Amino acid sequence: MSRINRFLRKQILHLFKLHTEIDSSKVDVDVYDGVVTLTGKVNGPGARATLEGLALSLDGVGDLINNLDIDSENMTGVQGIHL
Repeated sequence: MSRINRFLRKQILHLFKLHTEIDSSKVDVDVYDGVVTLTGKVNGPGARATLEGLALSLDGVGDLINNLDIDSENMTGVQGIHL
């Protein structure tokens, strides 16, 4: 992993941790040539969208592949949805 990719990855992970309302402990971030890939599980569709937006907000991120899954057993903040 190049130095710029490592830097972007570190910045994204730091930004995720600042948003304590979202549990990003099960999220992995990979960066290759400015393309960010998010994998893992989050607690709802809102968290999935928020993390995607946060990553895309950083300079140097050219594209994003969001492979985050919704952890249906631990969904929080979602009402009116029955799985």
